[in-house]
Amino acid sequence: MKTKRVVKLVAFCLILFLFLNYIYDVFSWKDTAGDYYSSMDTFYDLDGDLVDVMFLGSSRCYCTINNAQLWDEHGISSFSLAISGQDIVSSYHALKEGLKTQTPDAVCLELYGTLFWGYGVDSNLYRNTLPYSFSPNALSLVNEIGGDIKEDLLLKWPIVHTRYKELKKGDFVDNPPYIGYHAEFRTVDIGAICLYDGDETMPIGEDQEYWLRKIIELAQEKEIEVCLFVSPFVADETSMKKLNYVEGIAEEYGVLMVNTCKMEKELGLSPKTDFLDGAHTNYSGATKVTKYMGQLLVDEFGIQDRRGQKGYELWVENSKVRKHEVNNMLLQQTGSVDDFFAQLSQMEDGYTVVVETNGGYYTDEALMEAYATSIGISELAGNSGVWIVEDGEVELNLQGEAFGQYYALGQSDMLIHRDGGVSNIIINDVPYIRAWDGVNVIVYDNLLDMVVDSASFTPVNQYQLMR
Repeated sequence: MKTKRVVKLVAFCLILFLFLNYIYDVFSWKDTAGDYYSSMDTFYDLDGDLVDVMFLGSSRCYCTINNAQLWDEHGISSFSLAISGQDIVSSYHALKEGLKTQTPDAVCLELYGTLFWGYGVDSNLYRNTLPYSFSPNALSLVNEIGGDIKEDLLLKWPIVHTRYKELKKGDFVDNPPYIGYHAEFRTVDIGAICLYDGDETMPIGEDQEYWLRKIIELAQEKEIEVCLFVSPFVADETSMKKLNYVEGIAEEYGVLMVNTCKMEKELGLSPKTDFLDGAHTNYSGATKVTKYMGQLLVDEFGIQDRRGQKGYELWVENSKVRKHEVNNMLLQQTGSVDDFFAQLSQMEDGYTVVVETNGGYYTDEALMEAYATSIGISELAGNSGVWIVEDGEVELNLQGEAFGQYYALGQSDMLIHRDGGVSNIIINDVPYIRAWDGVNVIVYDNLLDMVVDSASFTPVNQYQLMR
């Protein structure tokens, strides 16, 4: 009898543990940069000794260093343990965490953390602590920056249990692995980059200097090359003087320092086109800085080209994800039907295109055929209906006055319904038909599992693109 009770108790505890583990996985903090991106989650799934270059820093780091570009251009297996608002203390502990499983050839620290202290936003504090697996390093990090909520940060549940109000689809599904870069395509004219070009210095805070030195010394103790770098931003006189001071520390240790705020002409940076705000580069600016940093890493540190080697599939997949992001942005920014189909025809595999036509949808048959042929449809003109094209091949063609069809798009549901020649196309309860007497095109990204764009045009408005 006692044995049965023990077995039942053990079984109950095991079930409870598995249940709580699943619930925590759903409720856990899942982003370091927004949109369910979590470099820490991806990092913990990595096999050992794959990362050759480790980046540390705040959003200025992950908005500037495009890991996919480093891979595509040089085969560099880089990883960014960069997190929103990461201060210099967290950068040190992120490095310690990274060195548990990885032996990088170089560590690159973005230096914004030397210009501020602490966490003014709770969400950034959570991002920099909650994703850690429990260990002496995690305990030390929380002890250093946790303030009055150290116990909550260690237990985690007191913070994450209220997330039930925020749960979305992304909390229940696997998201694309994230190794650090967060692409932004907005553009703001920041006026000027470097507002002071003198040589005067101003000491950074004692605490910031202490942790900066610890990062350099830890890396050098492990015989890892160090690169200190500054992502371009609107750098005022105080910031530049403090960064000049940091240059002295870099010289003292014999490590490389790159201040891109001083390299506007060398990098071809433009304050009009390369920034999303005064503190962060957009995709254009990141491309320029990453290109320079990639060549620098190869020339100065001899970083190996890992392309084609077994075990680096994560970087190949990450490259595909980033290319999809760029393709999607370019499609969304098209302003004419010609440009829309030209961009769509150039997009690589991994998309489903839904084309619906009804009523007097064309007056120029040659034009319609040209558009259709560019994405893999033949005989569009004169055949009113719905076409589903996957990777350039027609998978389904529905024609007639009335029909109904369910179609699975990755983790999304699409319902196609037509009655009396009038169609409805609904994806995840959202209707996408906008032109009732024309052509409707819906583009779905199968890799990122999302509707990328929805466009319509009619002969009545002379084939002007409508969204």
